Amino acid sequence: MIATDETDETDESTGPVERARAPRSAVTAGVAAALWLVSGALAVAITWRGALPSSVGGILPSTSSFSPASHPWAWRIGTTLLAAAVVALVVRLVVPLANRVDDHAARFALTWFSIILAGGAAGLALDLATIVGTFPAPRLRTMLDGLGTDATVGAWWGVVEGWLPALLVLRRAKAATTPAAGARAASGPMISRIDVFRAARRGEIPANVPLDPWRSALRREMRTQRLLQWFASVMLLAMPVVLGIGVLATSASPGQALYNLTPVALFWPLGLIVVRLTRRRLRAMHRLLADIDIPPIDRVRIAGRLLAGERFLTKAMPYPLSHEEFLYWFDAVDGRALGLTLLREVAVSQVGDDVWPAVHVCNEFGLGTEHLPALTALWNADWHDVHLNVLEAIGETGSAEAVPVLMGIVDDVPRELEGLDAWRVNVGVMDALVSLGRDESVVALAELTAHSDRSVAGYAWVRLVDLHDEWWDDPSFYDGAIHEHVAG
Repeated sequence: MIATDETDETDESTGPVERARAPRSAVTAGVAAALWLVSGALAVAITWRGALPSSVGGILPSTSSFSPASHPWAWRIGTTLLAAAVVALVVRLVVPLANRVDDHAARFALTWFSIILAGGAAGLALDLATIVGTFPAPRLRTMLDGLGTDATVGAWWGVVEGWLPALLVLRRAKAATTPAAGARAASGPMISRIDVFRAARRGEIPANVPLDPWRSALRREMRTQRLLQWFASVMLLAMPVVLGIGVLATSASPGQALYNLTPVALFWPLGLIVVRLTRRRLRAMHRLLADIDIPPIDRVRIAGRLLAGERFLTKAMPYPLSHEEFLYWFDAVDGRALGLTLLREVAVSQVGDDVWPAVHVCNEFGLGTEHLPALTALWNADWHDVHLNVLEAIGETGSAEAVPVLMGIVDDVPRELEGLDAWRVNVGVMDALVSLGRDESVVALAELTAHSDRSVAGYAWVRLVDLHDEWWDDPSFYDGAIHEHVAG
């Protein structure tokens, strides 16, 4: 059954497979906090008493405020553990958002971004602890001196070492995804992010493809874009505001503050570009999802008319829309009866665009003698241009009553087939006679072998022997068989 609610998020993100696949964020938080402590301890150990130059901090940031030469030790150890707790808390809160993204590369990048955010928050906590430890400041203007120093180190720690917890998340995600790979492969073809972007830009999906995988891919990518927009808003728009407040509070003069704010202000154009790009993509994906996830049609209809949505669904049957789904959308039980109703409606409404959908529904669900009067009326009508489809449908009725109708169509050329395409009418009549598969068809084809047009007579003979291969070798048997059919 086709999903009818655009807000339905039960496809991949809320099912038991996805919940099992999502790595436990508590483990990632613990690993990040341990990495923060180990990194700080190693930085202190290798730089103590000048064992290695301080430039080693570029690859091993000193995340710990603890030092053997610092006193009191209890305060330094306490602030170090506080920073590690902040790292664990931020990672625990933010990483579950990254786990909602199905694309592995995007999940890795967002988790790494989360570690950078956690490192900056932990460094900011150390800066605040330093301000509290030196309170009261000798001068009011120096009260916030140093704000942002450890925050910068913490953010750089996330850049340099944050890929390690992110790699753990990625590996756990791939391991959890493997048991569900077969189920996803059975549900439909894999659709990449590039495919989704291209379809959203064009405003349409490829023709004759299953709709459910595209709905899931669009919803999945919309979640990713919303998360990216949220991160961009926080990191590129809100964080410069926080840094700007610190710069203003620590600058000696307004001119110096303006000079120091120039690099910070560069974050805002970048943030605006990312936010606008994600908004544009979200709008395009939302419109495309609305087009392929329309609700079931209300059968309160204009009398004798097909709605635009009904024509669209008719073209989508039988693939990617199955017969059962088609009947569901039309709120019908019997497809054959529905086809007959549509034929009668279009015969009354005389809307040319509705003829092919009505005939197509009849071809899909079956035709019979009851359809013949409506099809005959449609053949005689001059307000549409799909007479050949109507002719083919007459042949699919399998009714003996269709034989005289088809013989009456011979040389009756509709307006849209006049000229070079006139031959298609007689050929269609003979093909329809063969489709009927009745004894009366043999007699009718035998009569057409005497047609004044030699091409028609020749094709009638070809179609006749398609029913009786033995007539090729024994023409005398043809005469006897025809007499038997006539006599019968």
